[in-house]
Amino acid sequence: MSIPNYLTPLMALTSPMEITGPVREKKDQEDVQKRSQAFDNRLGWIVPVEIVRGTRQKRLPTGEVMEVLDTQALNVSVWNNAAPPVQPGDYVSLVKPMIGSVEGNIFVQALDVKAVEADDELTALMAGDEDE
Repeated sequence: MSIPNYLTPLMALTSPMEITGPVREKKDQEDVQKRSQAFDNRLGWIVPVEIVRGTRQKRLPTGEVMEVLDTQALNVSVWNNAAPPVQPGDYVSLVKPMIGSVEGNIFVQALDVKAVEADDELTALMAGDEDE
């Protein structure tokens, strides 16, 4: 099943996701790292990730149709006094994920990220599990 681009499955935000770039400070207009009063004045970090939304069909130049992963890039705001110790290519899950929306655009925030060693659900999805 192909999920429309304007919808993001909640399961994708609670499943393992790949870090796609370096963690950087979340800054305000004055180029100062933001703090959140809502989260005990913790520092803000931007963590770029790629989530797996599911699978979709892709037609190849040969006309053959194959099932491929449907992914989406997101910048997650993480509120923690220490930068998450992650590198591009690492798989993580969000600690206390929170989702909001402003004018139709979703934003994702969390209190931390934690490393994921292996995940049967994501592995099954990547292998084309037929249990949909």
